[in-house]
Amino acid sequence: MARRVTCAALLLFVVFVTPVGCGRPEAAIGVLLPLSGELAPWGSQARLAIELALETGPEGSRPRLLVRDTRGDATEAARLFEELCDEGATVVLGPLTTDNALAVGLVARARGVPLVVPGATGTGVTGGNSFVFRICYTDAEAARALASFARRDLQLGNVIVAVDLTQSYSVGLAEAFSREFRMLQGLVLDEHAYFGGDDPEGLAGVLAWAARREADGVFIPGYAKHVERMVEGTDDAVLADLVLLGADGWDQPGLQTLLVDRVAGAYYTTHFSLDEQRPGGAAFVDAFRERAGADPTGFAALAYDAARAVEQVFDAAIEAATVRDRIGRLRRFEGVTGRVTLGPDGSPASKGIVLEQLHDSRRSRFIRRLDG
Repeated sequence: MARRVTCAALLLFVVFVTPVGCGRPEAAIGVLLPLSGELAPWGSQARLAIELALETGPEGSRPRLLVRDTRGDATEAARLFEELCDEGATVVLGPLTTDNALAVGLVARARGVPLVVPGATGTGVTGGNSFVFRICYTDAEAARALASFARRDLQLGNVIVAVDLTQSYSVGLAEAFSREFRMLQGLVLDEHAYFGGDDPEGLAGVLAWAARREADGVFIPGYAKHVERMVEGTDDAVLADLVLLGADGWDQPGLQTLLVDRVAGAYYTTHFSLDEQRPGGAAFVDAFRERAGADPTGFAALAYDAARAVEQVFDAAIEAATVRDRIGRLRRFEGVTGRVTLGPDGSPASKGIVLEQLHDSRRSRFIRRLDG
């Protein structure tokens, strides 16, 4: 008799208690960012911006946040996306870079959980994948706008394009810029390949090589750390007559200090300017400065906008597929990086590109918004 009671009690425990402990986790917003490694400065800024964006609502109604460090590795990012889904994420913010976003996007489609990438600008990130969205413009738009500015405003007749073959981000920008510059009757003297952080000696020689070719300018669609090594390894006399052009990978304060008063000009495309008057921009900058003790980069601003956009549609009571449908209907969202209306391909339509000039040791200067 005692044994029968024990079995019955055990059966009741299995039937009524187990689902509570082993059921589906509470819905959450997942975050994938490079919080260590070479891209950690951007990742850390993006994380802080996301937290600021999600702190605006009443404390009891704030969504659960699950944050993971990708270390900037695409394979790790894809694995961590799976982990976030298993822990209850019904939408994921990040990662930052194109290579990582492409890898994670495949898993997002397989798991049926939407991915919102703040700053992955490369070709193919959203195309053909209805579970991936981005808040930023594309590399093709930025490259076309910068090539037009270089040819028409700066009157550059010829350029060298230095491309990092280890990054699809760099390759895509280089191809789009070269194509547009040639269409505008400009001459691309050569395309110089380098291999990111794996070739420090090669990085140091890029600008000297461009100067020997008597180029008017050099387009370097790479990351700031690599451009810094190029500048550090080049004599001032070589730099003095060069105009350097870059993209959002330049958005780091260290590069600013290195270039001041050493080149004929330095311009780059990005997503956000401290000087541009945007709705909510000043409040975002003030809040970020108070928390971080530093100015936000474009990646921080994009992460802030992505988090705010997701918060508008997120509800812990709805399925991931419904969250995906709500994100896809985002229209005329006023972000600090610009107005966002998502098109059928999951990318913003006609957002515009910020053009900045590196002009003194304090910080860069807003020139204007360029049409992509």
